[in-house]
Amino acid sequence: MDIAGQILAIVALGASVAVLIEGAKLGWHVGAIQAGAVLALAAWIAFVWVETKRKQPMLPLGFFRSPVFSASAFVSLISGLIFYGLFFLLSLYFQSARGWTPLQTGLAFLPLTVMVTLGSFVSGALSRAYGAHRLVCGGFLLYALGFAGLVALADDAPYWRIALCFPAVGFGAGVITPAATAALMAGVDKARAGVAAAVLNASRQTGSAFGVAIFGALMSAIQPLDMGVRVAVYFAIVLSLLAALVWGIALAVAMRYAGSDAW
Repeated sequence: MDIAGQILAIVALGASVAVLIEGAKLGWHVGAIQAGAVLALAAWIAFVWVETKRKQPMLPLGFFRSPVFSASAFVSLISGLIFYGLFFLLSLYFQSARGWTPLQTGLAFLPLTVMVTLGSFVSGALSRAYGAHRLVCGGFLLYALGFAGLVALADDAPYWRIALCFPAVGFGAGVITPAATAALMAGVDKARAGVAAAVLNASRQTGSAFGVAIFGALMSAIQPLDMGVRVAVYFAIVLSLLAALVWGIALAVAMRYAGSDAW
């Protein structure tokens, strides 16, 4: 067991998320927030150092020499960040700005969650038909398209206009993770497949935690509410396009050095 790596990862992630959440509320100049930021940075640096010294590290940093692996971990993190940040943002918006009950808010998400399930089911077939590289890029473009429609949130748009944007976001979320996983597993030694899959899942979960923290911080720091919503939506669009770009570049580099069009 890589006990030191486990502890440092917990401290780094916990301190980072805590600083993002509390910094927006208490102010970035507060001593406790600045101390938390220093602790988070020190823990991240120590974690990387420990992982380079361990014979059997929790996170084998050599994995990241592969552009496909690095890109898969990155897009999984960004996908989790955007998707769960969206859930958090809209939950606040529906209940705070529109006065909906939790049940009404949950039902409002159905057009989104149904499409996540559908995307997960068809992702394998679409990957075989069009390739994982096209599917992941397409998923993030759907993210960007759906979030572009959600700009209308700031104008107090009727629910049906918001619901029309949900299928694009949900389907994109459903196809990205399976496609990125398939691309990653195809390029990893079978003996280390479990560790590689765990890294990918940890990236997604880390993105989820950061998504809630970052979107919440944006909503708290930027007032009035409609302006906070608008900034958060634009932020999600930029991240979606960035992830599509990073994925495309990484896969192009991988194909160039492999001399193959397998991706």
